[in-house]
Amino acid sequence: MPADWVPFDVAVGGDGTLYVANIAPVGYFNPGSVSIYPPEASSPSRVLNLKNFQVLGITLHRHTKSIYVSYNASGGGGGRVAEFRHARGNAIDLGVSYPEPWGILEDGSNQLLVCDGAGTIEVYAEKDGHLVKQISVPNGAMWLAFNKDRSRLYVSNFETVEIL
Repeated sequence: MPADWVPFDVAVGGDGTLYVANIAPVGYFNPGSVSIYPPEASSPSRVLNLKNFQVLGITLHRHTKSIYVSYNASGGGGGRVAEFRHARGNAIDLGVSYPEPWGILEDGSNQLLVCDGAGTIEVYAEKDGHLVKQISVPNGAMWLAFNKDRSRLYVSNFETVEIL
């Protein structure tokens, strides 16, 4: 991976394409971006930019190939979610706002699970960004992943892993 960016989260497509959420350029605090690496490539084929302070999470919709990122719009905090349709073009802000951006995950049912860093996973509809529900996580929620059949959700922070 080129030393131009500080990678923070990754998603991998079924074809082996690697999608990297770059928190910021090396040596800086902002702005973040998304790098896309074709299978077996050591350099990105493209870098997607959006107005942000830092990009912290990334997930891939496995059917539409759209990518979603969790990001901080300004240095003062506050999480946002943006979509890059078909992993190209300009970012489309979903109009959601939550305390602090961390991991993001597409659930296979067109919903986005977004970690707020404290103890909540916000669940938003991909279509219009409305809040569907909130999931409480006792020890904090920063990163998350499903098992293969999506029957278990693993949520972690800097100290523990919860299985939901």
